[in-house]
Amino acid sequence: MQLFDIFDQEKVIRLNVYSVQESEPDQRSRNYKINGFEQEVIGRASQQRRQIHERQDSTVFKQQSGPNSSRMAKNTVKRGGATGPSASGTASTSIAGSNDPSKLVELIDTSDDDQWAIESDDEFELDSEKDDSSDEGDIEAEEREGDSGYEGKMFQNMILMMKKRNKRLWKWMSFQIMIRMSFMHHFQEEEGNVEGKVELAKWMEVENVDQFRSVLKNYSIQEGFEMYKIRNERTRVTAICATDGCPWRIHASPLADGLTFGVKSYTPKHTCKRWSTNNMATSRWIASKLAPQLKADASMSIKSMEVVMNAQYQLVPSKQQLYRARMIAKEAIEGKHSNSFAQLPSYGELVRQYNPSTMFNLQFKRLFVCFKACTNGFLLGCRAFIGLDGCHLKGMYDGVFLSAIALDGNNGLFPIALGVVEAECKDSWLWFLDSLYIALHSTADHIPHLTFMSDKQKGLMDAIAIKFPGYSVRHCSRHLYQDFKTAFPGTLLRNIFWTASKAYRFDQFQKAMNDMKDLHPEAHEWLVKNPPSTWSRHAFDFGVKSDHVTNNMTESFNQWIASLRDKPIVILIDQMRVQMMTKFQQRYASGCNYQGKITPNINKLDSISNAGRSCTGYGAGLYEFEVNDGVSTVVVNLIDRTCSCRVWE
Repeated sequence: MQLFDIFDQEKVIRLNVYSVQESEPDQRSRNYKINGFEQEVIGRASQQRRQIHERQDSTVFKQQSGPNSSRMAKNTVKRGGATGPSASGTASTSIAGSNDPSKLVELIDTSDDDQWAIESDDEFELDSEKDDSSDEGDIEAEEREGDSGYEGKMFQNMILMMKKRNKRLWKWMSFQIMIRMSFMHHFQEEEGNVEGKVELAKWMEVENVDQFRSVLKNYSIQEGFEMYKIRNERTRVTAICATDGCPWRIHASPLADGLTFGVKSYTPKHTCKRWSTNNMATSRWIASKLAPQLKADASMSIKSMEVVMNAQYQLVPSKQQLYRARMIAKEAIEGKHSNSFAQLPSYGELVRQYNPSTMFNLQFKRLFVCFKACTNGFLLGCRAFIGLDGCHLKGMYDGVFLSAIALDGNNGLFPIALGVVEAECKDSWLWFLDSLYIALHSTADHIPHLTFMSDKQKGLMDAIAIKFPGYSVRHCSRHLYQDFKTAFPGTLLRNIFWTASKAYRFDQFQKAMNDMKDLHPEAHEWLVKNPPSTWSRHAFDFGVKSDHVTNNMTESFNQWIASLRDKPIVILIDQMRVQMMTKFQQRYASGCNYQGKITPNINKLDSISNAGRSCTGYGAGLYEFEVNDGVSTVVVNLIDRTCSCRVWE
């Protein structure tokens, strides 16, 4: 702890401080950091006097030490290392006049750095005499003093007043120092801390004028009143309540260092009513306060945001404000969409570096990604059945997300390729399928029984015929029925349609179509225009070993990535990569525990084995049997692995 003594003819002000750091001196001043706050002591010597002091190899304020310091030159400051009242004689500092430490006023640090106790042989009785008061009731006079640089030149004015031997002003100045030290604290605003309450007080200090304006804004919104700034300058800020007749008022201006702002006058009382809306609660302000919640839940609903703002700040923002606030917060957390597009080339290089042989095809407004692990997994462990689909992105620049999805041996979704295009049309599908063809045939020259499932998107059927000629194509029966239902509604027609679609044998299909023809000839004519090989099981290519009549796997994939569809494009692709990587690893860990050759999700065996208990088999050869289930008779060949019911094929 360091000791500063400032002597007058009748009193000594002793400042006991824990941290005193000397800054680099210049020709006019010496800076000291007292308890973390830098105070500059500047003499008002003329240029000629400074030159004389320089020639005498001294500065305006010279640091001295030692016990013999009873008389020193005018306008000097001495700093000693002793502490306590007994050190006043050996570590004294003379500013003006003789040194008479008979009457001592000491500011002593207590257990709390922000609390100061007063010990004095002659207690201050400033309120007993009118001449000794600082007249704090006169707000305008106090503000003029603060705005004229009084706080910024406290030590200079102290020197001048001590020169004049003015006892009353010296007491007043000492009292002001006491107040400054007792109320010194910093206001630190934590961004996004919606539970923190803003408190204003006289002599409160903030770092600069910008932070003071931010504090005022938060306080105005917190207390529910509109604020009007009479003065809003870099050197002073004065604000009042906008409601007529309300006495609330605050004024602040720079302190000693010229940067730190302090509240010079403050009237906290409000007589106006509280409002649930505030023009200062902008979308950007709301975004800053809800940043933690939006970072944890980027899809936070507008209703939830409204509830939080009402509970924490008693505000009722408009839905448009909350929507803009959510967009601002998401942009701050995830970055701008435009910047993300600019990062795609660099991201592609990283993908190729850490995933060799991965296809990352980037063109204007288009992107195709096929990881090498996905290609190998499809060719080695999946059926030759690919679902194609597209969904709209929800970002700033829209676009369509295309995907090629397969099914693994456990009927789990297995993404093969991903793409982003400007719109879903024939040209974009041609480009996507061309990239997919290159990615697949770079590993395998031919994929037997390859079958595509689609929703009959615009231009997709023509694109498949051009890029994958000769391969089977299926249409999603669910989408086909939606078109059928629009023209021919009814529960009976719906049941007949699904019976025809799921029929494994031709006779079952033909019976359902005849029933529809008898019931509604127009519906029958509409349905037969669609080739049965695209929507009915009995006409599918049985070599692919898949009986799917819908494209639900791609719909499930779109739902799986729904939370990513509004992300910037780099985050979209990379998060999908992470999700696929994690899912593949989980399946690998599960597969290591499988027993036998049948995967757990193939539940068809359980249901058929139970039904087989009612069947009767008749041997027709070494590996051929005739089986009767009480309703129909089928032929089973174990060598060819065929059954005339076609369910197993």
